[in-house]
Amino acid sequence: MQFRTEIEAKESTNNILLNQKLLLIGSCFSQEIGSFLAYHKFTTSINPLGIVFNPVSLEKMIDRIISKNPVLLTELTEQDGIFSHYDFHSSFNTTSASQYVQKINDTISAVSSYLSECDHIFITLGTAIVHSLIEKDSIVSNCHKMPMTLFRKSILNLQQITNSLQKINNALYALNKNISIHYTLSPVRHTREGLENNTISKSLLRTAIAETISENPNINYFPSYEIMIDDLRDYRYYKEDLIHPNKMAVSYIWQKFCDIYMSRELFSQVEIINKINKSVEHKAMLPTSEKHQNFLRDLIEKIKTTENTLGLDYSLEKEKVLAQIIS
Repeated sequence: MQFRTEIEAKESTNNILLNQKLLLIGSCFSQEIGSFLAYHKFTTSINPLGIVFNPVSLEKMIDRIISKNPVLLTELTEQDGIFSHYDFHSSFNTTSASQYVQKINDTISAVSSYLSECDHIFITLGTAIVHSLIEKDSIVSNCHKMPMTLFRKSILNLQQITNSLQKINNALYALNKNISIHYTLSPVRHTREGLENNTISKSLLRTAIAETISENPNINYFPSYEIMIDDLRDYRYYKEDLIHPNKMAVSYIWQKFCDIYMSRELFSQVEIINKINKSVEHKAMLPTSEKHQNFLRDLIEKIKTTENTLGLDYSLEKEKVLAQIIS
């Protein structure tokens, strides 16, 4: 008897490799998959300009990155001595306008260089519900807790979303013709706007992605949304807020990611890396015992072998392990 409608994991034609550069941008779910990739020693940049939920703001951000159009002091807004920018995450907010501009422009320049050499970009769309600054009739990425009377809320239509995705694709290929583009839809529900609006929003985003891929067969889709909604399909896979996937769910989605994007050889390498990482994190009850000291010496040799075989940097891990070895 079958109790789940499991998503069939078909291996991608654009697999990732351990020595490739990966960029993950978009909603907060990018952080989840990105953290697994970084943990397993992939060269990964995760939302370097902060979380972005809607496709229009993503389009604006990517255009800024590629054009290296600097942020000007006149673009900032200030409230209670805190400077912010409606197109960027609150993690950049500061009490100094000049420091804000310096930091954001340095980051834009660094991301532009990284993107030009990037092998894969994973773009996670979160919502089609947007807020527009009434004064400028411009969609914002972040309201920064400013009075909501300054904004107008709306839902993007299908044409607006597909236009943004097409502009994103064209801009990325113009900068880096060899980049592999992958879209995914965040399984995190935006319940603040109501479940009905969340359903409309997710449906529009998923349809836009499908239309984009139909016109660009080289672009990929990773079904994180379907895995969460149709495969797992149970509140035991959510955190206490009943909105965000819990650790068990994210681990399961990561496993599906590996099945789709990793060859058997790479998956075997990732398993080796995972075992080493777990060993480095191991906390012994008797750290000075002969048994544990032998375990540490053996671990150092395994790390050196993995470094040489896979070309990875384990300098921090070696330092941590060596500090525990008694001479």
